[in-house]
Amino acid sequence: MRHYVETSWVVRKSLPSIAAMLGLGFLTRYSGIDATIAAAATGWVGKAGEILRYVCRAGRPGMQRNQAHPFTAMVAGG
Repeated sequence: MRHYVETSWVVRKSLPSIAAMLGLGFLTRYSGIDATIAAAATGWVGKAGEILRYVCRAGRPGMQRNQAHPFTAMVAGG
Protein backbone atom coordinates (compact mmCIF):
# COMPACT_ATOMS: atom_id res chain seq x y z
CA MET A 1 0.00 0.00 0.00
CA ARG A 2 2.91 2.31 0.73
CA HIS A 3 4.23 1.95 -2.85
CA TYR A 4 0.82 2.81 -4.26
CA VAL A 5 0.67 6.01 -2.21
CA GLU A 6 4.25 6.95 -3.16
CA THR A 7 3.56 6.34 -6.83
CA SER A 8 0.34 8.34 -6.65
CA TRP A 9 2.26 11.22 -5.11
CA VAL A 10 4.93 11.11 -7.84
CA VAL A 11 2.41 11.17 -10.71
CA ARG A 12 -0.07 13.59 -9.14
CA LYS A 13 0.75 16.41 -11.59
CA SER A 14 0.40 14.25 -14.69
CA LEU A 15 -2.85 12.52 -13.74
CA PRO A 16 -5.16 15.34 -14.92
CA SER A 17 -3.60 15.30 -18.40
CA ILE A 18 -3.78 11.50 -18.54
CA ALA A 19 -7.44 11.64 -17.51
CA ALA A 20 -8.14 14.32 -20.12
CA MET A 21 -6.53 12.24 -22.88
CA LEU A 22 -8.49 9.16 -21.86
CA GLY A 23 -11.68 11.21 -21.85
CA LEU A 24 -10.90 12.67 -25.26
CA GLY A 25 -10.17 9.21 -26.62
CA PHE A 26 -13.46 7.90 -25.26
CA LEU A 27 -15.36 10.85 -26.71
CA THR A 28 -13.81 10.57 -30.18
CA ARG A 29 -14.17 6.79 -30.28
CA TYR A 30 -17.85 6.69 -29.49
CA SER A 31 -18.79 9.74 -31.54
CA GLY A 32 -17.16 8.40 -34.70
CA ILE A 33 -14.64 11.20 -35.02
CA ASP A 34 -11.68 8.83 -34.72
CA ALA A 35 -12.52 7.21 -38.05
CA THR A 36 -12.60 10.63 -39.68
CA ILE A 37 -9.30 11.60 -38.08
CA ALA A 38 -7.73 8.30 -39.13
CA ALA A 39 -8.85 8.80 -42.73
CA ALA A 40 -7.45 12.33 -42.74
CA ALA A 41 -4.18 11.22 -41.15
CA THR A 42 -3.80 8.43 -43.69
CA GLY A 43 -4.15 10.90 -46.53
CA TRP A 44 -1.70 13.27 -44.86
CA VAL A 45 0.88 10.54 -44.32
CA GLY A 46 0.57 9.51 -47.95
CA LYS A 47 1.15 13.08 -49.13
CA ALA A 48 4.06 13.51 -46.71
CA GLY A 49 5.65 10.35 -48.14
CA GLU A 50 5.30 11.68 -51.67
CA ILE A 51 6.89 14.98 -50.67
CA LEU A 52 9.72 13.20 -48.86
CA ARG A 53 10.45 11.04 -51.91
CA TYR A 54 10.48 14.12 -54.13
CA VAL A 55 12.82 16.00 -51.78
CA CYS A 56 15.19 13.04 -51.50
CA ARG A 57 15.45 12.80 -55.29
CA ALA A 58 15.83 16.54 -55.92
CA GLY A 59 19.22 17.35 -57.35
CA ARG A 60 19.88 13.71 -58.24
CA PRO A 61 17.96 13.27 -61.49
CA GLY A 62 19.95 10.31 -62.83
CA MET A 63 19.86 8.10 -59.73
CA GLN A 64 17.80 4.97 -59.39
CA ARG A 65 15.07 4.75 -56.76
CA ASN A 66 17.09 2.58 -54.40
CA GLN A 67 20.18 4.80 -54.69
CA ALA A 68 18.49 8.10 -53.95
CA HIS A 69 18.89 7.84 -50.20
CA PRO A 70 20.62 5.29 -47.94
CA PHE A 71 17.44 4.72 -45.94
CA THR A 72 15.46 4.10 -49.14
CA ALA A 73 18.06 1.55 -50.23
CA MET A 74 17.86 -0.19 -46.88
CA VAL A 75 14.04 -0.35 -46.96
CA ALA A 76 13.90 -1.41 -50.61
CA GLY A 77 16.47 -4.14 -49.96
CA GLY A 78 18.86 -2.75 -52.54
